[in-house]
Parts: sequence; C-alpha cells; structure tokens
Amino acid sequence: MLGGFEVTLRAGLDGGDRRRVEVLPEEVWRRRQAAALVKLLALAPGRRLHRERVLDALWPDVPVDEAAPRLHKAAHYARRALRDPEGILLRGEVVTLCPDRDVTIDVRIFENLAEQALGPAGGPGTTEPSPAARAADAYGGPLLPDDLYEPWTQADRDRLRLLYLRLLRAAGRWERVLAEDPADEEAHLTLMRGYIARGERHAALRQFERMDRALRRELGFGPGPDALALRAAALVDPPLPPSPASAPPPPPAVAAAAARPPAGERTDGRQESARVGRLASSIPRDRAAAADADGLVGRDAELRLVERVLARAGVESLGSGSGSGSGSDSGAGGGASASAGVASGRAGGAAVLVSGPAGVGKSALLDAVARRAAAAGWQVGVGTAAAVEGGWPYAPVLEALADLCRRRPALLGGIDERFRSELERAMSGRDLDWPGAGGHQRLFIAAAELLRAAAEGTDLAATDLATANPAASNPAASNPAGAAHPTGPAASGTRPGALLVVDDLQDADDASLRLVHYLARSLAGRPVVLLLGHRPVATGPAALAEIRASLLAREAAVAVDLGPLDRAATAALVTRESALAGPLVERIWEASGGVASTALQLARRAALDPEGPLTLILDASVIAGLAPATRDLLRLLAVAGASFDTDEFVALSGRPEPDAYVLLDDLLDRGVLDRTEGGFRFRHQQVRDGLLAELAAHRLRMAHREVADRLAAAAGSPGRVGHHLVQAGERARAVPYVVRAAETKAALGAYRDALNQLDEVREHATGTDAVALATLRADLLVALADPGAPDAYRAAIVLCSPVDARVPRARLARALLVAGDLDGAAAALDGLEPDGGPADLAILLGRGHLAYFRGDIDAAAAIADEGGRRFVSTPTTRFGFDLVSLRGLVSHSRGEYFAQLTEDLRHSSRLPALATTFFDAHLCVAEIMLYGPTPYAEVISIADRLAEAAEQTGAARGLAFAACLAGEARLLGGDLERAERRLAEAVDLHRHIGATSGEAHSLQRLAEARLARGDAAGANRLLLRALPLARWSPIAAHLLHRIHGTLIAAAPDTAAAEVALTRVEETLGVEDGCLFCSVTSAVPATIASARSGDLARAHRHLAVARSSAALWDGTAWQAATQEAEAYVARLEGDTERAGALFVAAGRLFDYVGHPLDAARCYGALTAAEAGLNQIGGNIVR
Repeated sequence: MLGGFEVTLRAGLDGGDRRRVEVLPEEVWRRRQAAALVKLLALAPGRRLHRERVLDALWPDVPVDEAAPRLHKAAHYARRALRDPEGILLRGEVVTLCPDRDVTIDVRIFENLAEQALGPAGGPGTTEPSPAARAADAYGGPLLPDDLYEPWTQADRDRLRLLYLRLLRAAGRWERVLAEDPADEEAHLTLMRGYIARGERHAALRQFERMDRALRRELGFGPGPDALALRAAALVDPPLPPSPASAPPPPPAVAAAAARPPAGERTDGRQESARVGRLASSIPRDRAAAADADGLVGRDAELRLVERVLARAGVESLGSGSGSGSGSDSGAGGGASASAGVASGRAGGAAVLVSGPAGVGKSALLDAVARRAAAAGWQVGVGTAAAVEGGWPYAPVLEALADLCRRRPALLGGIDERFRSELERAMSGRDLDWPGAGGHQRLFIAAAELLRAAAEGTDLAATDLATANPAASNPAASNPAGAAHPTGPAASGTRPGALLVVDDLQDADDASLRLVHYLARSLAGRPVVLLLGHRPVATGPAALAEIRASLLAREAAVAVDLGPLDRAATAALVTRESALAGPLVERIWEASGGVASTALQLARRAALDPEGPLTLILDASVIAGLAPATRDLLRLLAVAGASFDTDEFVALSGRPEPDAYVLLDDLLDRGVLDRTEGGFRFRHQQVRDGLLAELAAHRLRMAHREVADRLAAAAGSPGRVGHHLVQAGERARAVPYVVRAAETKAALGAYRDALNQLDEVREHATGTDAVALATLRADLLVALADPGAPDAYRAAIVLCSPVDARVPRARLARALLVAGDLDGAAAALDGLEPDGGPADLAILLGRGHLAYFRGDIDAAAAIADEGGRRFVSTPTTRFGFDLVSLRGLVSHSRGEYFAQLTEDLRHSSRLPALATTFFDAHLCVAEIMLYGPTPYAEVISIADRLAEAAEQTGAARGLAFAACLAGEARLLGGDLERAERRLAEAVDLHRHIGATSGEAHSLQRLAEARLARGDAAGANRLLLRALPLARWSPIAAHLLHRIHGTLIAAAPDTAAAEVALTRVEETLGVEDGCLFCSVTSAVPATIASARSGDLARAHRHLAVARSSAALWDGTAWQAATQEAEAYVARLEGDTERAGALFVAAGRLFDYVGHPLDAARCYGALTAAEAGLNQIGGNIVR
C-alpha cells in the first residue's frame, strides 16, 4: 500500500513452520474496481465498511440502484484475484475484506512503529532518534501512488505523509524532510544553523538559495526574518583561509597596477589579489545602493518624462527630487528629444520603453525609478530577462510579479483563488503536464488581475444589482484584468499605483514578450505602469521590434531612448566614482564616448593606476589574469547564462564543494562576479560577452555539451539541458529533454516557444520519443490555430500504434470539424468505437457533431444518449458538457426541447451534484431557441413551466435556469424592466447555490439590459464580475465570447473599444472556441474594428461571424451579421450597400421579435443615407 499496491499470499506447508509465499501478479488486478474495493477495505478500521460508504466512495456519481450491481461485480472479481471465495464478504449492510484470514498491512505496521516512537496515538511524548528512525524506515512511500486522484485515498495519504514528516524531524533527518517538503522552513533553518556553526558559510548560503526558490515556488513568498538574519551572518567576511594548492595565482596585470604595500610589509599573492579586488569594487556593486547614496547622474529629463507617464496613468507622481545628481537636461542625450511627445502631453500610455546600447545606463535609470516609486508608496516589482539558455517561460515577468508579492506579502493571498493558483502554478518551476488545452489565457488574466489588485488595493468590481433588486446581496467580487473604464477609482489621481519593471527585454523569450504586450495594452486606464528596458531593437529579436512598434503606434507606450552622457554628466559621474580620476575626466569622456558603464570602469582603472593607459577596461584585465582552469570555468558559466546559483556553480565547476567555494570567493573578491539575492551574476554583460568571444565554434559546441552533461547530472531543468545539447549538435540526445520542456512551456501557454523548441529536434526523434513529439506538436499547432494542424495529426497517427492513435485521431476529427471539413472528420473517425479508454468522450462527441451537421438527427440522438449514459459516471470535462449540449440540440431540432429539459430536471433531482452540470450544458441550445423564430411568449411559457416543475422537485438549479431564461426572453423582446428583475433574481439564485457558470451568464445578460437603458458604466461593472467566473468555468468556451462581446459594446469610446477588442484577440484561445457562440464576440468586434477604421481587422472578425452565424440559420444572429457587414460596407465607401444591409438587418430583427435591435438598425440607416461617417447607438448585442 505504501509506495505501491501489492498482495502477497502466505500458506503453511505440511502443518509445520514452513510457509509458501506468493506475490500475486499485476494481471489479476486488471479490473480496476475490484482492486479499488480491496484497497478501500484494507484502509478501513477492521477491514470493514458499511455498504453505503463503499458505494459513495467508489461510485459517487451513480444512483444507488445502479451502483449496487457494480459492487457485487467488483466483489466477484476481487474474490477471484484473492483466490478466496470469502475474500470479500457482503453480509447485511457491511462489506469485509478477508474476515477469517490473518492479514498484515504495511500501513498498520508503520502506524504502530510511529506510535511507539512518538508516544500514544502519535501525540506528545518523549521521542528518541533511533525508534523514530526505525519507524521512518518503515514508510515505503506515498500511499497508493497509482490512485493519487481517488478522493477516498487522499485523507489517509495526507495523514500518513504528515506522520512520516514528524518521524523524520524527530530523527533529525532534515535532508529527508526537505525531499518530502522542499518548502519546510524549519528544516532549512536548522541546516543553515548547523552549517554556520561549523564555519561552512557557503553551504549555508546555498541552503538559503534553495529555501528561497522553494518558498517562492510553493507559497509565493520569500524567506522570513530568521532566514534573512542567518544569511546576513553567513555573509560576514571571515578571515582569509590559507591558500590551497589549487588556488589560482594573482593576475599579474592587476597586481602590477595596484598600489604597492608599505616598505618592509610582506603579503602573499592571494591577500594582494583580494585587496586589489576590493579596491576595484570600492563603489557599491549593487546598483540600487549606488543610486541611493549619490543619485542618478545626467538623466534628469528622462526621470521627469517617466513621472509624467505615471501622472497620466491616474496616480500621483514620484514627487520632487528627480533632479538629483549632476548634469543638465541636455546631458540626457537622445532621451529628451525622443520623448518630446510625452513632455508636451500629446502621448500617453501604460508602458515606458527605455532603450539604448549596452552600458548606457538603462538599468540605472530603471533602478532609480523603481526605488523612488517604492519610496512614494507604489507597489513595485522588478525582474530581469537574464540570458539563461533554455530558461523558464515568462521568467522575467514572473520574477517581477514574485518580487511584487515579496514586497507586499498579503497581495497574492488577497486575490481570487483561481488567479492565485494559476500564478503559483506558473511560478512553481516544476515540470508540468499538458493535456492539450489552452492555458496562456488564464495566466495572462491572472497576471493582470494581480497588478490591478496591487494598484487599486481593493476589489473594485462592486455588484450593481440594487437598482433591479434592492433586496439582493452585494458581496465583493473579483475584478478581472484589463477592464479600462473612466468611471472607476483608477481615474481618481490621488494615490500611487503599481509599477512593474522588466530589464533586458531583448533577452526575453517570446512568451514573456507576448505577456508584456498584453499587460501594457489591457491595463490601459488603470494605475499601472510597465517600465521596460531593452537594447536597440535592431540587435534584438524581431518580436521585440514588432511589440514596440505596436505599442507606440497605438499610443499604449512612451519611448525613452537613452543616448551617451555629455561631458558635464560624464565629469560628474567620474568624480563621484573616484577623486583620483578627476584630473582624467577629459580623457575618460573621450575614451568612453559618454557610455556610463565604460566611464565607470575607466575611472576605477585610473584610480588604481593614474599613469596607465585608459584603453584597457578593468574587467578585461581581471579576466586576463586568471588561471587557465578558472577561465575555463568562467567560460562554462558564460555559456550557461548570465546568472546562476550556488548549486549550478558547484556543478559546473566540477570541483569538490570546499574547492568550489574557495574559487567562488576569489571571483567575488576580484569583481568578476556579483552576488544577487538568488545567487550570482557576471558583474557586467560585457564580461560574459568577452568570455564567449574567446570560444571558437568547435570549442563553443564542446562547452555546450559539458554544460548539458553537468546540469543533467545535477538534475537541472530539462529545458536547459535540452537547449545545450542542441547547441552542442547532439540533437538526438536532446529529444527527451526537449519534449519534456516543451510540454511544460505548453502547459503555461508558451505555445510558440514550445513549437520552436520541438522543431529543432523533430528530425532526430525516434521510437516513443518521436510519437510523443509528433502528437505534442500537432496539439501546439491547434492551440496556435495553425492550418497545418490536421497534417501534423496525420503524421503523428502514422507513428502511433492503433491503440495510441485513438486520441490523436479524435483530436484530428475535432480540428477538421472546426474547419468545416466534414468528409475529413468522417475519415478520421472511421472505425473508432468507445472502448473505455481516455479517447471515448472525444470520439462520441466527434461522431455526434458529424451526424448533427450532416442532418442525421437520429444518429446524433443515439450517440448523444450513449454519451449521456457514460457522462453520469465521468468527471465533468468539456467533452461531457458538450455531449449533454448535443442532446439538447437534437431535442430542439425535433421540437422536444421542453421535454428534454424536464427529463434532465428529474434526473438532476436524483443526483444533485450534477444538477449544475446539466443546466450549464444547455446554454447553447437555449440560446438557439432565444435567437430563432420561436416566439418569446412561448419561451417565457417554457421557462415558467420549468420553474414550476423545479419548485415541485426542489431543484434549485432548474429554478435559477428558468429565471435566467425568462429574463433573457424579456430582454430580447424589449421588456427591459421585467427583464432586469428576472435576471437580477437569476444572479442571486445562481450565486446562492454556487453555480458560477449560471451566475456569469446571468450577469452578462443583466449587463445587456443595463446597456440597453444607456447605463454603460453599470454594464461594465457587471461584466467585470462575470469575467473571472466565466474564465474558470467548464463552459468558458460558451460564456467568454458573450461577455467580451458585451464589453466591446459597452465601451464608451473608440479607445476603450480598442482595449476591449485587444482582450478578445489575446485571451480567447482555440480551446475557447464554440462553433455557435463565436458569433457573439465576432459581430461586435467587426463593428468596433470598422468604427475605428481598421478594415483588415474588421474583415477578419466578419469572416468568423459569417461562419458561426451560418449555423443559426434564420435567426437574429443572421441579422446581427448583416448589421456588421453594413458597417464594413460603409468603411469601404459603399453607402448604398450599407443602407441596404441596415434595412435587411432591421427587417430580420423585426421578424424574430427584437424591437430594440431593429430600431438601432433603422436609426443607423438614416445616418448612412445622410452620408455620415460616424453614427450613434449601441453596438449590437
């Protein structure tokens, strides 16, 4: 049971002491329910349970009359496996395991030993290390690891694991504690104290780094004050140890330039080298500390420009003091002229793009702004896109968000659980599995919500139901990302907001760039500013140039392009660095060209050797003086990346830990490396660049191979190991690492990065790796909406065995159905039948949709019925919801929809846990009825009869569904007052029973009613409540399009509509697509694009609207699509066609009973006939 499931039979021989022992083979447990029954009873006290508890544990979603025969069947197969006709005894209402046998269970042995070691019942008592250690050794591993997701195992598994941890602590096995729980702060602190007591300060610092990583990954915050105090104690410089035999000699170039010791004083080489290193690094290497001490030099104009951006974001500025330091505004180089638009107030935006060549002072400017913002009360987070090859997706942005949470520990815990879990998952650093569904949309929204919460401090998505229902409760609700509206508190301009700083964006991965782009555009209008530093785009990735151009073109960002310092600013910088360098200012300015970092290095050089040449940078001389072995290690570190931790340094050094620590100290003393909070980094990028430049192509490949091997031996991340193997030319070896890393990237939504990584090794994959790679690649192409996805699935299917091909074939069929290729979908599904495997629901759904769209309603009905039977005992996946929805479509086509609703109502009363599921799945069908030719009086009658039946059976979810349906019918029929009352009632009913999907839908419809009355601000508030509920809903694909479409419609102006439209395009992935519901966002997106003059964008959304509306033949969405086409025609200058389309749309709206929509079209017709370019009125719902 502990560590795995195994049954051993023991029997006596010839009546003596000899015993026959036989381990039952795994094959006898082919019947999973039989094995589960044995496991469940083995865990029960006395190996017996009441019959109803067994049924509830093993078949929780099955009615008792259907579950009872399953219990008898499972008991029969369990007896056969145990070779005992009484192995499972069902007597009365009790089920017992082997009642007449002597049974030994490892769980009971472990518990008994633990009780002896820890005291009675595991309670307080005297603990002894030896008994605790013996008891801990009896723990064979997690309970039933093959049943991790079975609810009936979780409580016992957690209890036994906690007991094991108590034993490990009692035995003093702290390393084992951390193997089980890497975020156990007590274990980390105990180990740190031990290392410090033994004088092993590097081991203590390494333990701190491990604790920091684990706490941030598991809990979202950093070490506490006790850990920080221990780190500070470990950082105190100890006396210099004796020089080991392997210590490198002092660098001759630096030694010659150093000041000589007094006459008669003798020093050894290591002491001299260390003293020179300390002289060279006399200015604090921490940039923030340097700026705190003396202020930023020569960037006054740029600081003021950033302040203006902050003020325009709706918050108070950083205050006075931006002119600290020497130099004039003109000394800022190109910054002031580049941002003249900002200075004059013509530009705006929520992002500041600080660009310039290496060493010009970008990082110093970012540090100064971040420091001053924090001092002014801003919530600040800082991250850097370190060039760590094969690193974690979104790493710099996640680092900045983690820093934000570290500075404000309560922030992460104060946001909605759904946002928090998504962020924690992304920050975890763990390898993740990807089921093939989209994920980046959730992460994007969660990141934006965290920034909004940091900026605004409180939940601004207040409910707005009092007008329609004064008795309604009004709880705080989460306000999702990116909803810009001028009526919110963000426009108050009286308090600081949130500042997210990301430096070295040119080194960021594609996923990070997309996330930054989304945050900058979607948070417009919020008190949030993104401060982004990067080198000139000409030297960076193409994606960076595209994003920069996009943000600037849409006035969502401000450019601050830093040029070299002028002579006065350089003089101030040099004299502040060293008085000894003062007389050489002119030479330093000429030699440095006004580049701040170069001037600083030359000033340090001049301070050490005023008479020496100024052509040699100190950092280069330090590298030149290192021993060959040390230089080789530095090259490996440079190949690995710009930053690393102690574990990576030790692994890459290839030395024993004591020798590696001595070498690390030497490199820090020489100023080659800087210590960071999480490890180390090269003092400047130029140091790393110089080391890499020394490697010829063949030596660079060898270095990549060595880095890969050492990282793999140290259990490094698959992404980094795979990247270095690829760069070493060993692509075949890289395949398994790359596939694992790509799956993690995909799980976090970094689809393009994952696909590019796979394509690097695709031709070198063989065997099972080739199958896994090909299938994953096809899934990624679907997530990216790439038309090559079907061909990729076909290529994967060729590599698969018939059994393994079932899932990709089902996914191929779905991709072809979405593309409208019914014949191709039929070919993909040909011969596929459900067999109890993971592809069953996908196969049924594909076959059902294929039959429905081909008009074979009887076949679709049969498939839907079969799916419904399977769905009863299947987890509530999207496939399950869609199968119930398919059944509703069939019943609607047959004119039997009310009968189907009533049947589901009765069924849900027998299984209350599934009531919400059934009615959520009816959303699309109900909408087809609402937007079709069915008179609204008839719809209201159906809703009233459903409500009456729901009250009789006590089905609260059915009652809530009926209230929403009646409210929708009255809304579309133009009866706004009664519509608002019923929809507000539906919101309350859904919230009361925890039906979040129904609540989201009701909120969206209530927002439409508010918008129809002209209350756009109220509509926005309701929609912002609905959005997070919908995003994490099982029917998100149906809800999100409606909510986003109404958000576009509720936008008060073109700029706000642009923000809303951006959210639609960047947060709705392929998995959010619904063949029917896409029209609900595509129509308003088309109209908004046409109104803003973006013809290409309008045509793109119009194509989606036409494709989706075709499935709603003869409905109001046909009219809505015609209205959208009219706006496009007007933009194209075809006034006559625009007028005709408005007339056609109005008449069709009249026909289906939408008087408000018809009036809007006729009103637009009048404006079109007058030849106006802009018209009033709301965008179609």
